[in-house]
Amino acid sequence: MTTMKKIGKISLNGEWNLKNEASSINIPALVPGSVYEALFENNVIVDPFYGMHEHEMSWVYESDWQYETTFDVLDDILKHEKIILRFNGIDTISEIELNDKYHWNNE
Repeated sequence: MTTMKKIGKISLNGEWNLKNEASSINIPALVPGSVYEALFENNVIVDPFYGMHEHEMSWVYESDWQYETTFDVLDDILKHEKIILRFNGIDTISEIELNDKYHWNNE
């Protein structure tokens, strides 16, 4: 059995950029978080959990959304043969790109 040596962890939590496919909405968004939370925090939508507002929000879940960020990785980490990139909490159909390369699909 091969044991992987834990070398470090980089948290990507914090402020990301969130935009819809048409780029008509482009706002800061906290990760972890949700599209609805980001839209509400940036005054794009009213509280979807108040009254009947949820029924007026179908456009949100019918839209494609992109979260984007940049981050730096130390040379010590890049020297390793394998690096694990883990995204906890992705709970819908999604694709992951790193440096403009497609890496993962959750369908």
